[in-house]
Amino acid sequence: KDVEKQLGIKRENAIVQRMYGGDPITLWRMFLGSGDRHYLDILISYNEEDCINLQRIADVCVERMKENVN
Repeated sequence: KDVEKQLGIKRENAIVQRMYGGDPITLWRMFLGSGDRHYLDILISYNEEDCINLQRIADVCVERMKENVN
């Protein structure tokens, strides 16, 4: 999450940040404790966004490496 902030990559799903402090472990525990699918769905969305942002981070890193080669 720190790398996302440093690169200016914002998360689409602000609800996780506001409600749960961006902590996926809390969401998982809430799901396990309650069995409420709502928490699992939010966690899945959070993880999907992780995957999308990893691609964005990789793209930035590749571009910066290209710039440093020249």
